[in-house]
Amino acid sequence: MIDANDLAQLRADQEAALPDTCTRTRYTYAADGYGGSTASAAAATYACRVRPMPGGMVPREATEAAKMTGAALYVVTLPYTADVAPDDEIAHGGRALQVIGVYRDPSWDTATRVYCQEKR
Repeated sequence: MIDANDLAQLRADQEAALPDTCTRTRYTYAADGYGGSTASAAAATYACRVRPMPGGMVPREATEAAKMTGAALYVVTLPYTADVAPDDEIAHGGRALQVIGVYRDPSWDTATRVYCQEKR
């Protein structure tokens, strides 16, 4: 069985092996007092790996939706501690990606996997 120290070391090793960097942007909106809202953005930079998504990795609904819109799908691997949520944006190598799902198992995962589609 893996103890907490071994798991922490595995997570650190996984993060060190991520070859690229990307920027996660999260937009929040606040009422402007006039019936509208103002947006503010918060960004964080993470080590990452971005790969095109193989066909069988996501629920069929997401694949079918991407086919209808023509959007390319990607898997982004981030450090275990990355703060990312659906509707965030990830910028990588001149490409803008919209987060459509996050897979995280807090008990034993060594990385956070994010499913994205290319923004148009």
